[in-house]
Amino acid sequence: VGRVVALYVQHAPQLLNAVLVTDAADNEALAEAAHALKSLSRNIGAVRVGNLCDSIETAARSGQASGALDRLEAAVLATLTALDATPAARAA
Repeated sequence: VGRVVALYVQHAPQLLNAVLVTDAADNEALAEAAHALKSLSRNIGAVRVGNLCDSIETAARSGQASGALDRLEAAVLATLTALDATPAARAA
């Protein structure tokens, strides 16, 4: 569990950045970035982040803007803060 949490802590900020900096006109790149963060998040049970990423991915694949982008950063940061307080994070 500690290793999975450590992977999330290591990769989630990079994936979040990829979602946030991807040009909204590049729907495929945005969908792929959101999908990667969604998968990583759901692996650790970060349902809120996963659901926001799912919304972003779906909107991008259909060529629409998503209102979830503005909430995603806060959700990832809250997840990272919560994980930092867990014994699994300290054991990694």
